[in-house]
Amino acid sequence: MSDRRIFVQCLASYNAGSIVGRWIDVDGETEDSLHDQVIDILRGCIEPNVTGFKAECACGETFKETTSQPVKPGDLLAECHHCEGREAKVIEAWPSGEEWMIADTEGFDGNIKEYSPLSLVVELAEILEDLGEEADAYLAWWSNQGGDMPSQSDFEDALVDKAESFKDWAEEFADEYLLDNENIPQEVKQYFDYEAYARDLEHVYTVLDLPDGNKAIFRD
Repeated sequence: MSDRRIFVQCLASYNAGSIVGRWIDVDGETEDSLHDQVIDILRGCIEPNVTGFKAECACGETFKETTSQPVKPGDLLAECHHCEGREAKVIEAWPSGEEWMIADTEGFDGNIKEYSPLSLVVELAEILEDLGEEADAYLAWWSNQGGDMPSQSDFEDALVDKAESFKDWAEEFADEYLLDNENIPQEVKQYFDYEAYARDLEHVYTVLDLPDGNKAIFRD
């Protein structure tokens, strides 16, 4: 099963008191493939207000869409989704809903909203797939930052480390970068206040909780 998926439902059906929708796996999908699956969901609308159709272009590609104009099999459309300006022929048409929403998500930590575009869904899924074990840290960082989706490179520049606790990380940092010095006498090292140092260091970094109980540490 996919690690990331969205529950898409027909908005007109929802407003009429019925749930017409399903989960769509996102990993490995393109914006076009997700779009076609959304059109399939809208086909089940209990309050259809537009026409859905499947068209085939001379370039060999097929696509699905909705239109407020009446269309029927055999009609020629002005353009194809996959090439520039070539005519596409309608090969199937049906009553359809027009608007849809993302009612729920899995694997996105709330960063995909009701009306997020499919392009954003696909782009985020690709970033998370590429980040692997750092995906949860990326989602936590974006949630904390707010605003538009941050770039993967900005995230990688900001992430310092992950640890069971910030105190543990600060102690290791102090041992490696401050106290690992032969010029510091041992009797001085043994009086080093790790807890006070960790408290001071927290003002320099952003520390975020991860789903596995660990902490992600970022540069401010």
